[in-house]
Amino acid sequence: MFFWSHFWTMIWEENTRVIVMLNGSEEEAQQSYLYLSPSQTEIISGDFKINQKEIHEEKDYTETEIIITHLHTGQSKKVSHLKYLNWPEHTFPHEEDILQFLVMMNKKNEEFFKEAEEYHQRMPGAIVVHGNAGIRRTATFCAIDSCLYEAVVKETVSIPSVVLRVRQQRNFSFPAFISLAYESPYETFENKPTHGSLKSYPLKFLKLLKFQ
Repeated sequence: MFFWSHFWTMIWEENTRVIVMLNGSEEEAQQSYLYLSPSQTEIISGDFKINQKEIHEEKDYTETEIIITHLHTGQSKKVSHLKYLNWPEHTFPHEEDILQFLVMMNKKNEEFFKEAEEYHQRMPGAIVVHGNAGIRRTATFCAIDSCLYEAVVKETVSIPSVVLRVRQQRNFSFPAFISLAYESPYETFENKPTHGSLKSYPLKFLKLLKFQ
C-alpha cells in the first residue's frame, strides 16, 4: 500500500490523465487488480481517494474511468485507466490489435488536452505505462509509440535510434534478440499531432518491434 500511495502522488503531481497497464493474458489480468478489486468501487491510498466510475470492456482491453480526489484539498481529477489484456509473455501481441490500442490511447489523451484548452486548465502530463512482469512490455510499447510519433511528425523514423534512447534511460529494457522489421510505416497522415499526442496514424504500420 505504501508503494501505491507514492504512485497516486506521482499521478496527481504530474497531472497524468491516462494510465496504461500491460498484461500478459486475460487470465493474468484478472488476477492483477493493482488498484481496485472487482468488488471495490472506492479505496483510500495515502492522501488520495480513488473512485472507480465507468468500465468499458473490449476484446483486448478494459477502459476504466477513475476519479482521484485529494483528501486535504477536495480537488478531483478524472483519469482514464487502460488495461491491455492480451500480451503473451516472450512474444508480441497481434499487430493490428496493439496498434488500434495505441490509436485509442492517444485519442483519449488528445481529449484531455482539448478539455484543458477549452477550460484554460493545466495541460495533461505524460501518459504513465506500467506492467505486471518487469519492463519488457512497457519498454516495447513506449518504443512503438515513439516510432509512430516520429513517423507522423517527421515522416521518417529510425527504429534503432528509438531503441537506443529507451535503453539509455532503462538498461536491459529489451531482450537480447529483437527482430526490428516494419512494413509500410506510413502512407498518408491526414492529421498532424498536437501537444505531443497523436490524433491519428495508419494501422498499416506492421511489425515495428517483434520478439523472436
